Amino acid sequence: LKGRISKVPDIDSVTGLITFKGFHEVLHRELTRAGKFQYPVSLLFLRIQNLREMNEVYGHVVADAALAEAAARVREHLRVVDSPARSGGMIYVIMPRLGKEEAARTAERIAGAMDSSPVGKGKVVLRFAIGVTAYPEDGATERILIPHTDAMVLESIRKGGNAVSVYRSRG
Repeated sequence: LKGRISKVPDIDSVTGLITFKGFHEVLHRELTRAGKFQYPVSLLFLRIQNLREMNEVYGHVVADAALAEAAARVREHLRVVDSPARSGGMIYVIMPRLGKEEAARTAERIAGAMDSSPVGKGKVVLRFAIGVTAYPEDGATERILIPHTDAMVLESIRKGGNAVSVYRSRG
């Protein structure tokens, strides 16, 4: 029983998503399979903006409820085979067998859902800065893909609002 329990991924108690540790385990597994069977794996990284402000203004209970709602909003737009995870103010999504353009369309739908029905309280609303990359197009390893995806999140932060940035290979 202990061996089986240790294989169950840790679940974030606020959102019900897997933890960052689980994200890395799933990503490694999916990239290994994708390399063997020659299919794409897309990544979405979503920085949750204004979460700290919500915590400071309204407290943890309200902020946790908004965070749970934002995570649910993301899940509504994912497939059953996709793996969303959370760590702090970030949501990470692994999308096996999905190309970057399709993943970008999913990211746009998530951003649109946040725009059309904001999550928050009072004047403090949560927003997503979303970065999109794909294996093998944008990198063959986690060490390459993760920084590229992070860079796209930073680009989305610069854009403001619920923004999506898709990595474009140089060359």
